[in-house]
Amino acid sequence: MNSTITSPSTRTTDYLLIRTENRIYFFMNWRKVSLFLSGLFLGGAIDHVILALMKSPLTPYGVNVGVTGNWGLGLFDLLVAALLYLLHRYLESASARRAL
Repeated sequence: MNSTITSPSTRTTDYLLIRTENRIYFFMNWRKVSLFLSGLFLGGAIDHVILALMKSPLTPYGVNVGVTGNWGLGLFDLLVAALLYLLHRYLESASARRAL
């Protein structure tokens, strides 16, 4: 059985396609995945900020990075969450434009 991962067609730009012989399987909906991951990173940012406000040198995972490190990781997580949410919004609007 030959399996290949192919580029999405113009109709399904937010899906990863796996083509197996004559069948196509939709593996992931990137609109939903990016929204989920943005929430995950936002939660991580909140965790880091809470620990920084408590003056804890440890991350939520027990790594000793200091208070400044928690502020930095909180900012990093917030930026990643924002970028993933922007990706989600872009894919949503692209999907809505295709539906018209």
